[in-house]
Amino acid sequence: MIPYRQGGTVRLIDVGNGMGGFFPSIYWTRVVMPNWEDISWEKVLKPKYFIKHGACLYCPVACHKVVRSSNGEYDLEYETTMALGGLTGIHDPQRLIDLAELADRLGFDTISLGNTIAFLIYLGERGIVKGAPRWGGDYEGIRRLIIDTAYRRGLGELAALGTKAIAEKLGVQDLAIHVKGLEPAAYDPRTLKGMILNNAISERGR
Repeated sequence: MIPYRQGGTVRLIDVGNGMGGFFPSIYWTRVVMPNWEDISWEKVLKPKYFIKHGACLYCPVACHKVVRSSNGEYDLEYETTMALGGLTGIHDPQRLIDLAELADRLGFDTISLGNTIAFLIYLGERGIVKGAPRWGGDYEGIRRLIIDTAYRRGLGELAALGTKAIAEKLGVQDLAIHVKGLEPAAYDPRTLKGMILNNAISERGR
């Protein structure tokens, strides 16, 4: 309980990148995020952005970590940092926080959203789709795509379908990463072998 009180789930950024590598990155092509130290909980987020602990009702652990966003405060957690940071390559801490807050305010599941955007970036790099954001630092492109997905306009119309449906629509099923139609969580099974069994037998999916 003490580690979760001190670092919440976001401490797994450091663990997942620094101990063997299980932090899915650049649309599942890597297990360690390039420049991950820029969003390290211990070295960056905690000393520069942390505001206070938060908790679910009646929980004594208070693992929520409220950080500074451009709009005030935001409750950041690990899965979101993987999906909107690791998978897309965004390693600017303030921009990652702001993208996460925007996605939450628009009502998205950040795991599915980050996976889907990263898939489109991956397809864009291969010349399969046009107008996709780029890896790494394309904050404006990703921000625009999040908003366009909410309003189903432009490339956002395609993004709103989710990874599995996008792959079927474009005929690239062999390139899509999903488990029974659902975008995966932030633990790469190539390192954490138990996730292989979990993905195989889980009821989760569509």
